[in-house]
Amino acid sequence: MARSKIAITSLEKFNTSGAITADAVELSDGNYLDLAGINSNKLLIVFHGSTASMTATFKAGVFSDSGIGDLVVTVGATAIVAVVVETSRFKDSDGYILIDCAGATADGTIEAVELPN
Repeated sequence: MARSKIAITSLEKFNTSGAITADAVELSDGNYLDLAGINSNKLLIVFHGSTASMTATFKAGVFSDSGIGDLVVTVGATAIVAVVVETSRFKDSDGYILIDCAGATADGTIEAVELPN
């Protein structure tokens, strides 16, 4: 199977609103964010935990800040955890950010929001 795409809600202008899509955590193949058309270098990622805790690993990309390495975020059972990521650390050569999740049941979700620069 292939990775599951996470929808990105664009709020790249201040004082705007938008509907946010909650996408399911994909445990077996992982998730990805497609940065095509994204103008900001900052994304807000929100994880909604499920009945068990999980870890989400943002895989290091290939651009300027990739040498910092992966970022691992722990999401407790039923917790909501938000993290702001800078895209140059995680963007790969295909223009994607890869996120691998482990330890959760199938009802965890991920939301992504493009923030203003």
